Amino acid sequence: MKARAVFGTPFEQIGAGVAVMLLIAVSVLSETARADAPALVIWDDLAPSIAPYDDPFLKMTYKQKDDLRTILDAARRSEDTALAERAQAARARLRTEGYDADTLLAQRLVVMQKRREEATGVTDRYLEREVLVDGYVLPLRAGEGRVHSFLLVPWVGACIHTPPPPPNQMIRIDVPEGIEIDKTFHAIRLRGVLAHEPTVSNLFLVDGTRLVEASYMLHDAQAWGEPGEISAKAAAPVQGNLFARAQVWIDTLFTSAMRSIDEGRSLAAATFALMVAFLYGALHTLGPGHGKAVVISYFVGEGGSLRRGVLMGIRIAVAHVVSSIAVVFLLDLAVRQSTGAAPSDYRLIRLASYGLIVLIGVSM
Repeated sequence: MKARAVFGTPFEQIGAGVAVMLLIAVSVLSETARADAPALVIWDDLAPSIAPYDDPFLKMTYKQKDDLRTILDAARRSEDTALAERAQAARARLRTEGYDADTLLAQRLVVMQKRREEATGVTDRYLEREVLVDGYVLPLRAGEGRVHSFLLVPWVGACIHTPPPPPNQMIRIDVPEGIEIDKTFHAIRLRGVLAHEPTVSNLFLVDGTRLVEASYMLHDAQAWGEPGEISAKAAAPVQGNLFARAQVWIDTLFTSAMRSIDEGRSLAAATFALMVAFLYGALHTLGPGHGKAVVISYFVGEGGSLRRGVLMGIRIAVAHVVSSIAVVFLLDLAVRQSTGAAPSDYRLIRLASYGLIVLIGVSM
C-alpha cells in the first residue's frame, strides 16, 4: 500500500512519464525556436571594440598639427628649399612644446591604422546568421517605383552635406525584385542574413556623386514589420530642430529629383528641378549684393522694354555665375600650387572667409 501511494498505479506511472517527456520536448523545442529566431541588430554592436591606443593628436592644437603638416610636406617635396626652412622652424617650435616630430610622424601611421580599424572593422556577433535590422534607406538604384539597391544607415541625413557614417555603420542591400520605398531615408525593418562583404557604392546626391564604403551586406532581405527605435552613438540627430529637419527635407527632395534625372527616366523630375532652380535663383537675387539698385536706376533714367530687361537679366546672371566660378577656381588653384593643399585645409582661410561674409552682410 505504501509503494502504491508513492508511485501510484501502473497507468498513473505511465501518465506521469508521458507528461515528463512532453515537458522535456516542449522545453527543447522552445530553446531551439529561440536559438533559430533572428536577432535584432544593435548598430553600435556592428563596430568592433578596439584596445586603447596612444593618440597624441587629440591633445595637439591646430597650430601644432599645422607645423607637423609642414614637416610632412617638406619631406615629400625635398626640392623646395623655402618649405624646408619652414619645416625646420616648425620642428623647433614642436620641440620647445614637448613634441618630437619624428615620433609623431611614426605614431601617425599607427593612429591611421587604428582609426581605419575602428571605421571598417566588423564583429562576428551577427555574421552568417539571420537577423532583423532597423534603419533608414539611402537608395543607390531604383526603377518603376521600387528600390533595387540601397544602403541602410542608422540616422536620417547621413551622407547629405555631412561625412558618411563609418563603413561598419552601413549595410549594402541588393533586392532584384525591388522594395517599395516612398522616400529617401524611409524607416524600415528588414530580415536577412548578415555577411561581411565590403563594398564601394557610387551614391548620387543633390551636390554630386561620392564613393561610399560599407562593411556589411544583407542577403535575402525582406521587409519585416515595423521598425523600432533606431539609434547609434555616431548619429547626427535632427529631431526637435526645425531648421535641420527642413534642410533634410529639402536635400531629400532635390536628391530624389537629381537621381531621377541622372537615371534618365523622368522628364517630370527634370522639369520640376529646373522650375525650383529658377524660382530659387529669382529669390536669391532679392538678397543684397546683386546690383538691383543700379539696374533699377538705369531703367528709370533710360527707359526700357521687356526685351531689354530680359537681356539685362541674362547678362547679369551670366556675369554673376562666371565671375564667381572664376574667382573660386583661381583662388583654389593659387593655394594648391603654393601650398600643395586645398584652401579648406587651412583654418585661417576658413575663418577669413567666414569673417568676410559677416562683414559684407553687416555693411549692407
